[in-house]
Amino acid sequence: MMHSKNSLFKEFISGGISGAISNPMSPEAQLHAYKYYEEIRHRKDDIYKISQYTGYTPEQILQVKNFLFIETHLLSSGIHRFDPCFEIAESWQRLSDMQDYAQEHDKLLIPHELMEIDLINEGMSQEKAHVKTSEVYDYPRASDKFYKKLQTQKKKVISKEEVPQKDMEMEI
Repeated sequence: MMHSKNSLFKEFISGGISGAISNPMSPEAQLHAYKYYEEIRHRKDDIYKISQYTGYTPEQILQVKNFLFIETHLLSSGIHRFDPCFEIAESWQRLSDMQDYAQEHDKLLIPHELMEIDLINEGMSQEKAHVKTSEVYDYPRASDKFYKKLQTQKKKVISKEEVPQKDMEMEI
């Protein structure tokens, strides 16, 4: 039986990603992140859904949502919102709308951000708070590991598709 690239890709990732983007740094991923961050900023149902799924209070989820997507921050590059991040956009989507497909790194996002917020509120810079938090809840490393595995699996699927098939006999 011959598979399409899409069906083989879905078979390999068996419920992980909400689409075919496997490289978080690609232009497609960056565009997706930008669009999805805008959508998240206007959503009203995600806080309750993520709260129910993770066990964190709606207030904690709202705090994380505001921190990641809405508020401006004092960063080394100035005062502005965080740049859209594909990995965070995808984690937020799985935590709110695709919970059956939530990955281990997705489940680290909320505690990671809550600890980072606490450290910033205690006076630590955002950069130092992020590094310190990653020692406990290493969302960046876990996310990187997931996407590297996804890219490897996608390459395997593409390689299988590129193998020449025997010529089909023409019926007359």
